[in-house]
Amino acid sequence: MDDSPLPPPSKFRLKPRQDFARANPEPGIQAASRDHDVFAWRQQEQALNHQSGVDEIKIVRRSNRRAIDYWTTLLIVNLTMGAIGVWGRNNLFVLASCGAGILVFTIGLTWIMWGIMRRY
Repeated sequence: MDDSPLPPPSKFRLKPRQDFARANPEPGIQAASRDHDVFAWRQQEQALNHQSGVDEIKIVRRSNRRAIDYWTTLLIVNLTMGAIGVWGRNNLFVLASCGAGILVFTIGLTWIMWGIMRRY
């Protein structure tokens, strides 16, 4: 009797291989037909893009409207709050509120315009 409790392992094999024609040969190998050569298609496309100038990078400098909007808004609101503070300078509550309003608005506008928003 055999000392091993397990049966002998089965011999598995793959089914016979069919020969397929390669549509895209390796880059260094010449193929009989170049109808399905992806590398040649890509080279032709790059050559056409280069001739037409599509692949050139053009840097367009545009005005920075964000800075103009920031300074305009900051001046209008701060001058308005400052005028209200000067007009009501006899009342300490109005003066303190306008000073705090200028500070909070300036910090908030600066954070929104330069910290959160993108250039537009």
